[in-house]
Amino acid sequence: MANSTLIGAKIAFIVVVYILAFVSGILPNVIPWCKKSTNILGIANAFSGGVFIAIALMHILPETSSGYNEYMQSPKELGQNADVDGEESGEPFPLPHTLAFVGYAFILLIDKVIFDTHSLIGDNHQGHVHDPAAELLAENVRAHLNEKLIPRDSHLDPACIRKAELLDEDIRAYLSRNDKFSVRMHYALKHPNSKKDRYSKSFTQELDKLEEPSSDLDRLLLNEEECKETKKSRCSCSLTPVVLMIALSTHAMFEGIATGLVDEVSQVWTYIIAIFLHKWAAAMSLGISMSRNFKDEKCTMYILILIFAFATPLGVLLGMIVEGSSEIAEIIFSSLAAGTFIYIACSEVIVEEFSIPKFKWPKMFAFLFGAGVIASLALLE
Repeated sequence: MANSTLIGAKIAFIVVVYILAFVSGILPNVIPWCKKSTNILGIANAFSGGVFIAIALMHILPETSSGYNEYMQSPKELGQNADVDGEESGEPFPLPHTLAFVGYAFILLIDKVIFDTHSLIGDNHQGHVHDPAAELLAENVRAHLNEKLIPRDSHLDPACIRKAELLDEDIRAYLSRNDKFSVRMHYALKHPNSKKDRYSKSFTQELDKLEEPSSDLDRLLLNEEECKETKKSRCSCSLTPVVLMIALSTHAMFEGIATGLVDEVSQVWTYIIAIFLHKWAAAMSLGISMSRNFKDEKCTMYILILIFAFATPLGVLLGMIVEGSSEIAEIIFSSLAAGTFIYIACSEVIVEEFSIPKFKWPKMFAFLFGAGVIASLALLE
């Protein structure tokens, strides 16, 4: 009975979280008021950050460590780990904590190296890196810093207040992975031949300096080089949207895997509440960003939001499959998910939300309250 209830809760979660993510993603494009709800989203996101780090430190890691120690103390494992003299070995290797670090490092690699790498769209040319999307985000911040700085004695001026709000929005956009995703995805889809275009002017200038090819062999070699460059550009740019989509969905998939691995009904609701809040805030933020960058491409925007919404349900299904396989597999994936949760809380939510000057105290209270809720549940268990 309990098992059927657990499976039913997970299946219901798959359906509801998919609808929630998609609806939250398209709402900013349908209801303009939603674009002004960034402060509410920030507080909700801070609450989910506290929930995530508490789940990782108070639930997942203690349970996986306990399960791993029991697994290593089983007769089969004791026989394999015994010394030659017949004495048992010492403390087992701290595999859960190590895998939590691996999970954190993996998401860091995806989020800040692969996803944020300049060579994803630009090309490293003579040591100089060019990323038009990152430059666009930075230019918005520089414009407001240089032209719209607010005098200290004008805090009641409505125009200055609006300028401050615009500056906050630009800072948030520069730090937010959702804004980076939407700008880079829009650039990748709108400029499929960006590498070729970027160097077309310099290539033409260099070509004008050259003499006309003196033979048919020279012409053939020149045409062959142009074909190679064109194919390379097309291949590289065609992969850019795929890499961006994978980078954006990795977090959500690991959130789903952690939920799919839960084996108690009482705990699954904790994960559901945390992921609902985070998914709602993340999807709404993504929708706000994409509504600015995909104004004339609604169909493309809806397709990208659909793919993003599907990541968490896919993770839940994978977690449910792993949960019924073996004990060590559950320990491995749960530990990796713990590292993902720590990254979401510490390196995503805290960095993005607490870098904005406004509403820091409400966000702090929301963060602590989220962690307190999970701590209370841990005490009740």
